[in-house]
Amino acid sequence: MKPQFIDVHSHVNFSDYDSDREDVIKRALDANVWMINVGVGKEESKSAVMLGEKYKEGLYAIVGQHPTSEEIFDKDFYRNLAKSKKSWASVNADWIFFRLRIKLRRTSLIMKSRSLLFADR
Repeated sequence: MKPQFIDVHSHVNFSDYDSDREDVIKRALDANVWMINVGVGKEESKSAVMLGEKYKEGLYAIVGQHPTSEEIFDKDFYRNLAKSKKSWASVNADWIFFRLRIKLRRTSLIMKSRSLLFADR
C-alpha cells in the first residue's frame, strides 16, 4: 500500500522512544504514515536500520553522521549499513549516496542543515 504521508525526518530510533516506540510506530502505520528515521552517528544509524528491518514496509533509514559531530567519520561502517534494503540514503559532509547508486555532490550549505533533504523551517 502506498502511504498517504511520509515523515522524512523521524527519530523514533532514539532512546527517547524506548518506552512507547512500538505504539508510536503502530499509530503512524495505522494512519498510513511512513517514516524515515535519521541516524546522527553510528549507534543511531545502526538502530534506524535495525528498526526498519523489523517492518515489511513503512519504516526506513537514512544513515550518517551529523555535521557537527565530533565522531570520526567511518566511511566503511556507513557504507555497510547503507547496503540494507531499508536504508534509503547515506550522508556525510561531502557526499550523499542514494540507494539508486546516484552520487550527487552537494554544497557545504546543504550539508550543514540538520536534515538530509529539507532545512528546518
